[in-house]
Parts: sequence; C-alpha cells; structure tokens
Amino acid sequence: MKRKRGFLRVISAAFAALMMLVAQASMVCAAAKTFSATGEYTMSDYETPEVAEQRAFAYAQQRAAEQAGVYIASYTKSTGAQIAEDEVSMLAGTLLEVKRREKRMEKTPSGDIHILVEITADVDASAIDRALNRMQEQKADMAAMYADLQRDIRRQEKENEELKQKIAALRAQGKSSEELVKESKAQEREFLSNQKLDESYKAWTAGKTEEMLAAANEAIRLNPKNAIAYYNRGIAYHIKGEFDAAIADYNRALAISPNDAMAYNNRGLAYKYKGMYDEAIADYNRALTISPNDAMLYNNRGNAYQEKGSYDLAVEDYNRALAINPNLVLVYVHRGIAYFYKGEHDKAIADYNRALAINPNCVEAYIGRGSVYFSKGENDKAIADFNHALAINPDFAWAYFMRGRTYVAKEQLDAAVADFSKMLAIRPDFADAYMFRGMCYACMRQFRLAVADFEQAARLDPNNVQYKELLNKARAAMNGR
Repeated sequence: MKRKRGFLRVISAAFAALMMLVAQASMVCAAAKTFSATGEYTMSDYETPEVAEQRAFAYAQQRAAEQAGVYIASYTKSTGAQIAEDEVSMLAGTLLEVKRREKRMEKTPSGDIHILVEITADVDASAIDRALNRMQEQKADMAAMYADLQRDIRRQEKENEELKQKIAALRAQGKSSEELVKESKAQEREFLSNQKLDESYKAWTAGKTEEMLAAANEAIRLNPKNAIAYYNRGIAYHIKGEFDAAIADYNRALAISPNDAMAYNNRGLAYKYKGMYDEAIADYNRALTISPNDAMLYNNRGNAYQEKGSYDLAVEDYNRALAINPNLVLVYVHRGIAYFYKGEHDKAIADYNRALAINPNCVEAYIGRGSVYFSKGENDKAIADFNHALAINPDFAWAYFMRGRTYVAKEQLDAAVADFSKMLAIRPDFADAYMFRGMCYACMRQFRLAVADFEQAARLDPNNVQYKELLNKARAAMNGR
C-alpha cells in the first residue's frame, strides 16, 4: 500500500510543473508587455497620508491589472492553456511588476488633498508560464480565494467612501464625527491588512514561501479577524510541510468563516498528507455540502479514498468530477491510477489516452500509461511512453525509475543501471532505486557495488527486511560463500 500511495503522490505532485513546458519553450523569447495606469484618491484631514497614498497606488494597480488580464487571457489561449476567469484575474493581479511610480498632490477647494499616482508595470510571458505551473498545484483554491480577497477589497473601498460621506455630512452640520473617525482608522488597518494579503498572493505565485508567510503574518497582525490571512498562512505552512501548523490556521479561518469550502478542502489536503484519510474525507464532505458542484473537491476526495485503498469509491468521485467538467486532465490521470490498482488495465489506458488527447504534453499520463504497459509485459510500449515523458521533462525522476525497471525486465542491465543512477542523481533519498540498481550489479557479478547499494537502501529504510536480506546475500557472494 505504501508504494501505491507513493505512486499516486508522485503522479499528482508533479502534474503542475509540467503542464506548460512546451509553451514555455516556444515563448522563451517573448518580450514583457507594458501597461500604464493612474490611481486617484482624495484624502480627508483625519486620514493617514501614507495610507491614502497607498490607496491611490492600489487603484492604479487595479487598473493596470485590468489591462493585463486582457493580455494574459489572449496569451494563455495562444499557448493552449486551460485557464478560468478567476485564474486570469489572479495572474493579472500578482504578476504586475511596477517599473515606474510617480505621485502628484494638490489641495482641493474644500481643503482636502487629492493624490494622483501614475505607474508603468510589466508582465513577462515567462512569468505567466511559471505562475500557471504553481496555480495548477492548488487550482481550485488559490484563484478562488484571491477572487474572494478582491471582492473584500472592493467591499472595503465602498464602505470607506460611504464612511467619508457620512463624516463630511456630520461636519457640515457642525456635529461630532469622532466615533466615525475611529471607524475610519479601523478601516485603514483593514485596508493595510488586505494589501499585505495581496503581497502574500504575489509571493505564492513567485514561489517565495517565506515571503508569503511573512506577509500573511503581517496581515494577521493588522487584522486578527481576517479569515483569508489565516488561510494563506496555512497554505504557506502546508508548502513547508508543517501540516500541524497549517491545520491550526485552517481551524482559525473556519472559526471566523465557517462556510468556507476551500478552507475545509485545504485542511483535508493537510490531513491526507498526514495519513489521516478519514479526517480528510470528512472535510471534503463538509466542503461539498457547501459547494456541491466543485469538480476538484470530488477529485480531492477521490484521492483520499484512493490512498486509503478504497478504489471503487475513488472511481465514483472521479466520475462525479468528470460529469461536472469532462476536460480535467488531472482527474483522468487519477482515475487511471485507480483502475490500475483495481486491475482494470484497459480502462486505465483509456483514461491516460483521454488525458493525452486533451493535453499531449501531460507527462503523468505518459508515465501512468507506461506503467500499465509495464505491468502487462508490453515493455517496448512502456519504454516508448517513458521516453516521451523524459523528452518533455528530462528531470522527472520517476520516469527514469520506471524505465529502469522496464530495462531490467528486458534484461538490459547496463541501461537499467544508467536509469537508476539518473533517478538517484535527482532523488538520492529513494531507497528502492538503490535496491534495484544493487540487484542489477549483483546480476552483473559486481558484488561490491551491489553491497554498497543495499547498504544505502538499508540506511534509508532500516526496517525494510527485503533490503537486509539482499544485503546479506550480496555480502556472502562477495566473500565467496
């Protein structure tokens, strides 16, 4: 079961990093696209100047992001990427790199200060490709939550303008506005908290986890009731592999916003990685009660069932996901894995074929189909698929491992040793690769090399009886016993 789960994780975890590689290769020389925009804000005398300027700057960024969104939608369409509206918005908002920022200030007839900020910002095509890779990892989560943040920012902007009008009206009537001014200060902190959250999304898109964590921490400090801030910090901990800390933050987010389907989903993911499959499934159930038409929630619950060994239930969930969205490549890959472990190899191959029909550069589908061919003894077909995978991504460790095993089956031991060695150059902690290479060396009567590999495998997994048995046999053969 451990190896089955490992297979699922390897296939799933690598999916994101490979979706856009061919597009990247063809667009590597693409120039950055430049956008210009202005933002304006009128500051009353009770407002903090630095915050008012930041508001004007934020409005300029919003307008530049609207322009960038049109470009990103066109670019991704040209590369064949499947991208939703929320994902376009997230890329537009997080990939803008401000190159120029100028500020002008003037006093209005009423005595307020009018601030105008002009910016020039770039979006680079290669940055879009890199960000798409990351977004695929948590496709149903980050883009949707970023959209929630933008809605919250727009709500806060509207409330701030309404509050300013109320204060102005009270002052015109000669009445005290002290309580409303206090409320305005609280809104400033909420605004700054949301700006830090926006920074955390930009850091996530760029793959800068520590910066994401720091920005989320600051957002929480400014507004301890900001559920999205806890959610983002939880994701940062999740990426770092600190699943208990992630779960604690998802708990905090849910305490503030108990109907957040994505918080349940991400807590479920953390439970799954801890091997707590029943807890994960319970969270996916809660998420689906809130959002019953979310295909990725069914996919994620299916993954939990699959790692638990409940393959029939996993297939049912993948079927539900595909009924909602029949173009989800990742779900075909996962259902193919479930069929593989159910022994329904032809159905598995059919699913990998469907995945490749949608995305001909899906490495996981090639590796999954190659693994099925290997199990069926169709070794040449298996090697052809592993070759396809490695042509797309030469650093995909699992493809070397599976091709190495196929070469063993074909008794091409030199080729197998070369592949296991390439795998170990990428993943030096993978004990089974040492075991298989050691077995090749033993068959080639290179017993000292075999002993060294079995020793390393045993060091990595001291409780593995098979490694110890092979090590003892290799030592005996080396000593002529």
